[in-house]
Amino acid sequence: MNGQNRVLYILELLAKKSYSTQALMIEVFGEDSSSNKRTIQNDLDLLREFFPETIESKGGVHKLLKIPTSIKSIVNKEAKETKKLLEFLAVFHSDALKLFEIDEPRLIKDLKKEITPLYHIQENPFEQIESPFLEDIKRAIKQHRYVSIGYEGKKKIIYYNKSQIYKIVYAEHNWYIAVYSLDKKYHLLRINFIKDFKILSNQFKRDICVEKFTNNLQSLFSSYGKASYEVVVDVDPSVMKQFMVKKHLRSQEIIERREDGLRLRFKITNNMELLPLLKKWIPLIKIVSAPQHLKDALKRDLLMYVDSL
Repeated sequence: MNGQNRVLYILELLAKKSYSTQALMIEVFGEDSSSNKRTIQNDLDLLREFFPETIESKGGVHKLLKIPTSIKSIVNKEAKETKKLLEFLAVFHSDALKLFEIDEPRLIKDLKKEITPLYHIQENPFEQIESPFLEDIKRAIKQHRYVSIGYEGKKKIIYYNKSQIYKIVYAEHNWYIAVYSLDKKYHLLRINFIKDFKILSNQFKRDICVEKFTNNLQSLFSSYGKASYEVVVDVDPSVMKQFMVKKHLRSQEIIERREDGLRLRFKITNNMELLPLLKKWIPLIKIVSAPQHLKDALKRDLLMYVDSL
């Protein structure tokens, strides 16, 4: 048992009842020895240092008087789930651990030390939201308020007047808002590209169809209000595992698994939902059936690429 787990275990024991130093040694190490006694005493000193007035020791008997708020979940039956959360934060968002470091700096330090040799993140999967409008966006969603948005397009600021925001959406490593505008068009706007944002006084009634579409969004290219169409493809056996362990699109469905590969079905509303995936896996993925416009679009893109070589 490493130092971090041992300290957590001692806290868990003391949270249930009082223990003498010798009893803690038996519970933690299974035996009584001078070296184990020093280790237990050092652990108790460490707890007293970081949690003043938390542990009372009288006549060699130790009692937990109170548990720091942020450590309660670590020493109760949810400890495993809490450790998973802290480990996730340590890997993907270490700055967020500052919330816990106030009460248990040594424990968080040990956690970071334990995690660092185990993981390597090639790139940060989360875009940092730098927009000053985030809290206003949340308020507009909660209160169902119309908004006016100034958005940085390719060449100019585009204004979306009297628009409805349905959700904050995380897709393809970036943060967006799902916006339904007065012209009955659906937009996904990158939060960090919003240059102006105003909450209007009027409220709107949420549209169930827009809500459902947002909740089932499978791509940044999904087309609102368009009927879906089916595309069937065959995947080469050399990469079939890549499609068995992961859905590359929400609608991905395995129709058949054979020795010569997988047959998959996708349902899309826009060619661009699937074209990037097809291009990525060529020649290991082949179209079995699809609308002619999708085949033509893929052929056109491939010919343009070949001609550019």
